[in-house]
Amino acid sequence: MMKETSPDLIKQIEKWYQCWFRLRGAYQGWADDHGISYNALFVVREIYRTPNGCTQKQICEGIVLSKQTVSSILDKLEKDEIIVRKASEEDRRKKLVCFTEKGQKYADELLSQLAKSDIESYGSVHPKDLQRLIQGGTALADAFDKSFYTLKKSNNKNG
Repeated sequence: MMKETSPDLIKQIEKWYQCWFRLRGAYQGWADDHGISYNALFVVREIYRTPNGCTQKQICEGIVLSKQTVSSILDKLEKDEIIVRKASEEDRRKKLVCFTEKGQKYADELLSQLAKSDIESYGSVHPKDLQRLIQGGTALADAFDKSFYTLKKSNNKNG
């Protein structure tokens, strides 16, 4: 049973959605302007964060995208000679995703431009406001994790 909610809470939720959509839209526009999809941008960024290579599963978990979405993006990046998938030396059954030489140059340039945009944007926000944003966003993400887990568990019992 759903708790009764106050009109103020409903307004706050609506404000959050508008903020979320604007932030996502800003990154979407940035990606479009640089000839890459929003999801592919963050796949490239996730690979970049792991210079020794990462698995498709690590990418999926790191940026919370489906296996199918990431696989499709990796296929295109591989076709464009941006990445290669090679067997891990520790576990030959696992495929590591790594940049090619061309891909490393591409990622260096793309992500340095993204970093400049991020630094300019985040840097224009007062440090205390930024800290509150991160704390609030973390608290909200934790609440969603708990709420959705509880809801999923409840639905599994009833289903």
